[in-house]
Amino acid sequence: MNIGLKVCSLLFALSAISCTPQTTSSSIISSSNYDDIIDKQSVSLTECLSQEEEQYLVYFYSPTCTPCSEIKGDVVSFAVDNVVKTYFLNTKEPGNEIQKCSADEVVVGVDDVADLYIVGTPTLVEVKNGTTTSNVAGKNKCLNLLNQLRTDNNQSSN
Repeated sequence: MNIGLKVCSLLFALSAISCTPQTTSSSIISSSNYDDIIDKQSVSLTECLSQEEEQYLVYFYSPTCTPCSEIKGDVVSFAVDNVVKTYFLNTKEPGNEIQKCSADEVVVGVDDVADLYIVGTPTLVEVKNGTTTSNVAGKNKCLNLLNQLRTDNNQSSN
């Protein structure tokens, strides 16, 4: 290999390295670790409104729910980044069967699990001081809430 070709190869390799995006803690999580994270931060229905944090999220999901699977990585990354403490609740686990309602029947301001309803899975419920402040269902609404909380957190930290 002549010297000119070696130099070109080296320059090409260096430019490829410099163009590689930086990884964050959330982007280096392998999908095999998702379940470990979910297990460590899982709660039962009876515990979901009584966590010690002033503000947190509870992600209601089902392992058989396609939209839940589609946003699993986003929710786990949000949890790992610890923007807002996030707990996971598998609605298929015994004792976690939650009452369902229609979208227009969803109520916030709930402080008792007996009064907590969701539309379906996936659902994100935001809790502040033991009371629900948000209850959104569906893939897009859940992702919108996560993005809004990220934005709010970034603005408050600046």
